[in-house]
Amino acid sequence: MFIGSTFAWFTDSASVGVGSIQSGKLDVGLEMSEDGGATWTDAEAKGQALEFIKAEGALANEAILWEPGCTYELPQLRVINKGNLALKYRIVITGINGSAKLNEAIKWTINGLDINSDLHLTSGAKSEALTISGHMKETAGNEYQGLTIDGISITVVAAQDTVEFDSLTNQYDSLAAWDGTAAADVAEINGVYTITNGQELAWLANQVNSGNKFSGKTVLLASDINLFNQPWTPAGNVDSYPSITFAGTFDGDNHTIYNLNTCATGANAAAGLFGSVTGKVKNLRVVNATVSSTHYAGVIAGYSSANVGMEISNCYVENAAVTTYVEKQADGSYDNGDKAGGIIGYCVAGDVVTGCTVKNSSVTGYRDIGGIAGASAASITDCTVDGVTVSQNTENGYQSSVPATVDKIVGRQLNGIVLNNNSDVNSKVVFTAKPDTAQTLLDNASDGTVIKLTAGNYGTLRLGQSKAMTQVVSSAGEYARYVRTVDGLTIEGQDGAVIDGFEIKVGHVYGTGVNPITGLEINGSNNGYYSTINVKDLTISNVGLTKSVYIGADTSDYLNLDGLTITGCSFIGSAANVSVNESWNKLAHIAGGSNYIRNVLIENCSVTNAFQGVYTYGNRDITVRNCTFDNLNHNAVAIQNNVSYNGGTIVIKDNKISNVTDRVFRVGDFKEGSLLFENNTITSSGDKSDPSNPYYKASSIAAGVSVKFEGNTVDGSPWTPNA
Repeated sequence: MFIGSTFAWFTDSASVGVGSIQSGKLDVGLEMSEDGGATWTDAEAKGQALEFIKAEGALANEAILWEPGCTYELPQLRVINKGNLALKYRIVITGINGSAKLNEAIKWTINGLDINSDLHLTSGAKSEALTISGHMKETAGNEYQGLTIDGISITVVAAQDTVEFDSLTNQYDSLAAWDGTAAADVAEINGVYTITNGQELAWLANQVNSGNKFSGKTVLLASDINLFNQPWTPAGNVDSYPSITFAGTFDGDNHTIYNLNTCATGANAAAGLFGSVTGKVKNLRVVNATVSSTHYAGVIAGYSSANVGMEISNCYVENAAVTTYVEKQADGSYDNGDKAGGIIGYCVAGDVVTGCTVKNSSVTGYRDIGGIAGASAASITDCTVDGVTVSQNTENGYQSSVPATVDKIVGRQLNGIVLNNNSDVNSKVVFTAKPDTAQTLLDNASDGTVIKLTAGNYGTLRLGQSKAMTQVVSSAGEYARYVRTVDGLTIEGQDGAVIDGFEIKVGHVYGTGVNPITGLEINGSNNGYYSTINVKDLTISNVGLTKSVYIGADTSDYLNLDGLTITGCSFIGSAANVSVNESWNKLAHIAGGSNYIRNVLIENCSVTNAFQGVYTYGNRDITVRNCTFDNLNHNAVAIQNNVSYNGGTIVIKDNKISNVTDRVFRVGDFKEGSLLFENNTITSSGDKSDPSNPYYKASSIAAGVSVKFEGNTVDGSPWTPNA
């Protein structure tokens, strides 16, 4: 059980709340020193305003001037464990004497640690001297000018530490564990209900679901709470909305609710800590949450739709799994499975979601799913998703035809939405494709998109210009100029997924076809365009290929590709076609000079019955490893050049090569860098017309280039090419 001792230094009174358990006593006190630790007095007994320490020589009435980069300290404190149980405690700021707005720009620490750090005391011990410091962030803007903070109020919140064993484990009383029951009542004091444990939090939900909206009231979370994955009934619902909803202010005071587990079903199901909300939720942290529903789901709230200015601010979610499930209808079809968000499932114009973070979490549903909000017309600003995966669920064949309803921030952007200063870090969206939807998903792919191909034949997939993702640089003159940029795109095959090649073509597009932006038919030079593609970290994995991964840029600057990975793929051609010298008749044909293609990795792939294995032209920094090449008419790996090619780091290692009827390795004019051929196994291969070097040829190697052959074998014998 938590105890909370509140020391309001800047008012005329202070209070101490102490709880006890039969097997041991929890009792905490706080002392303060104004002379650098020489003498200590009881903080509660002191009962006077305490100011920040000013610079030596400052006048007594001189104002505390906050400016970016400055730091002020409070007098030293120390916590006393008066009980006979080891304590885990935290010092929490619960009041500001001055501007709450300015507090947004202050970083609080205690002895250099984050103010929310857990500290520990054995029974009967006193802590070291503790100094609370406030540092104004260097990035603080002009909006904080003229604001002041003269002091703060704090609460010392403590629980029995898990270094001692009570009952059966050392987790007794850890983080105010909840047993699934509700408290009989929570007192209202000056319009504020203070929540300190799971029973009181459940009381709040029961009250809301009984019709108490808490309008004009504040609910203050005064300690961390562990809900221990007990089934949680959300506060508020949609069926009776807005009569059954939370309309007050819930202030988490930067405390954490752990292990939230809630599920809602039905046509209007809404799951979250709050099922529905029209009031405000702020300063709340939720860590380890499982939230599921058939319609609306969010960790903080499932639903808001009353156009009364609902607001969720400064909330933090970590390690959450949010899911909306489809439902089978009477006619055998499926519906629902929509509106899931890391913070809220659904919100409307006039609502505000600001300063919120979702970290290391997943959001899954059929449509309208986002890292912050599932579907929204609200103002969503200054929010971050970090390590979040947003996935489209296509079970039972129920699949969205509108890819834009899945996104890292907001799944479906409704009319009136305001998005500003939101960011995503290491996050991705995952779509599951079928042959008739894959190209549309690729056309609409944004940064961090993963497209999973189910079993089937997909034809040729192309990464090119699209109306949804293209920047029109110029539409004037004979030819328009289009640019598309994508970062972190992955195409991942499931068992049985086969594509007839993957293409990126750039440069001058003319002749026949359709202009992807205007929709007009291309006829010769009419309606043609110049296409530029900028790609970073493109991955193609676990697909079967009947034609190559073809990237055709030659020497143009219309393609900038930094990071291409082809992994776990297989090319199986026809034995009758191995002599056909075409760009499609190989695992990979990658042409682009002047360093516009770089950092290429091909690994764990197999090539059978092809003209060539891997062909690169003017690329830089290439690795081919752990691949199998069999029955090729030409080279297994060719590292060719163009006029501007300047080398790089080339690594060819751990490959198994058989039945190649030409030189196994071919290198063009190599100008600078290094070449390493290591642990490659070659059997029944080579250009028999050149007995001096049947397995390797380089047109030229510039002075200073490092070339190494280590651990390679031919038909079981060590091999190094002749000089």
